[in-house]
Amino acid sequence: MYEKAVFIVILGACFSFTNSASIQTQSYKIINVATRTWDEAIALAKDFAAQMTLEEKCNMTAGVSSHCAGFVSPVSHLNFGGLCFQDSPSGVGDGVQFSTAFIGGIQIAATWDRDLFYQRAAAIGQEFRGKGVHFALGPMMNIDRNALHGRNWEGFGADPYLSGENSYYYVQGLQDQGVVATAKHYICNEQESNRTYHPKIGPSQGYSCLCN
Repeated sequence: MYEKAVFIVILGACFSFTNSASIQTQSYKIINVATRTWDEAIALAKDFAAQMTLEEKCNMTAGVSSHCAGFVSPVSHLNFGGLCFQDSPSGVGDGVQFSTAFIGGIQIAATWDRDLFYQRAAAIGQEFRGKGVHFALGPMMNIDRNALHGRNWEGFGADPYLSGENSYYYVQGLQDQGVVATAKHYICNEQESNRTYHPKIGPSQGYSCLCN
């Protein structure tokens, strides 16, 4: 279990970065960003995991407290500075200073302009990169079935084609800046209240939610 989880985390890092962040106050420095092939990343991840102690592997899967929304523990003897996961789909969030509040997903979707979809995402990616964030927690891909859902602004609306197009260009724009996109909220996140409770119905015990 731990071995698989550690390998997945390391693989993501190896695929996107040659080195990771040194945690500072509210900015995290990224060094020598480079893209590798999957074969190269898998080989590096296997070599990295083989040099880790059991304690280091457990710490990596648990995460630690930091200014990031989530942070993977450093491994100093392997020159791994950790990984920062940060909100939000509309810019660097969670109280990070001197960050920009970009226009929300629902607003940019209303333009139906693929060039603007990409340009917004690229600008967001540049700011994540400048703050040293490795994994941005977006795009939010819900097909918003509940008009009262307080987080609809994060996504791109109820039209599945429009949402898909926006999500595609968001991922492209973000990752072109050297930041890993984290597509999220595929199904069953249509409201904040009781969002972890999904009653089952019918003989097949399928979830009674509108899947995206």
